[in-house]
Amino acid sequence: MATFVGRTKEAADVMAAVGAAAQAAVVVTGAAGSGKTSLVVRAAHAVAADFPDGQVFVDLGYETSVTSGEVLARVLRALGVAPADVPANTDERAGWFRSIVAGRRLLLVVDGVTRAAQVRPLLPAGPGPALTPWVSGTSGSLDGVRRVVLRPLDDPPARDVLAAFAGPEQLAADPTATAELVRLCDGSLLALRIAGTCLARWPAIRVAGLAAQLGDGRDRLDLLAYEDLSVRASLATGVAAVRADDEVAGRLLELLGAHPDNPPLVDRVATQLGVSAQRVRRALEHLVDAHLVHRHGAGDYRLSGLVRDYAVELAAVPAVPAHRFTSWGVDPAAA
Repeated sequence: MATFVGRTKEAADVMAAVGAAAQAAVVVTGAAGSGKTSLVVRAAHAVAADFPDGQVFVDLGYETSVTSGEVLARVLRALGVAPADVPANTDERAGWFRSIVAGRRLLLVVDGVTRAAQVRPLLPAGPGPALTPWVSGTSGSLDGVRRVVLRPLDDPPARDVLAAFAGPEQLAADPTATAELVRLCDGSLLALRIAGTCLARWPAIRVAGLAAQLGDGRDRLDLLAYEDLSVRASLATGVAAVRADDEVAGRLLELLGAHPDNPPLVDRVATQLGVSAQRVRRALEHLVDAHLVHRHGAGDYRLSGLVRDYAVELAAVPAVPAHRFTSWGVDPAAA
């Protein structure tokens, strides 16, 4: 239950929404590494008794190419429909799904959603089965759902997560280094989990030593990896979903990575990318919705922390011609 540390309010919100009294559809969103999957799975187990007809878990794996028809087919098979009996037509699949779940107290969890369209046919038309998908980007076009946003963890919740994995004794021995380590993990539950696990696995490193390594700035994403856990891989998944959905947003993220300390000049960026200024603003908002860029005020969009590190890596191996990176007046050969 360590990954519930720091997310008690959000977990309570999800459980209250999908519990027996409410049974609402819920969307859980947040940045890469914010703990969406862990929270949803734990919450689903916690309310299992409210759904005597069972729980169905479907993982889309962040595959942007997965259609709503494919999602319906997976759900139908999970509900016991033989693969050969799944209708070929998406509308027929949706109709069969509604017929099967009508009147049943069933909890459906869809993980790895990247687009609202993937789960729209699964939304209950009225009181009925609860749906808990989570998406990396916007879910504003889904009607009749409750939204729970997992924001970056502040201190002390972030410190509590670190202590849950590393043990409180190490942290108490060096509170200054602990504060710096928490800052360098940028509110990411995944980063805190990896850092805490490394401290528990290799206590000789010490909190100050790990903070010094992460603070070097060049290898932070390399260091924030342990076995199958990787901040870089998590960010790559989120960025790939954005790129598949909005090419301009993907190219814009590379531009931001090329000049991470300067706010974008919309008109110049629009000229360089060959699109309108309005299209650039829409792409920036897409990046905000995907929790990759922060809006600090009107027209002020910035990268921060771990996303900044990853965007700098993207810019170093750009998917667009090098001349695109002159929008801030910097010669890429001299950067």
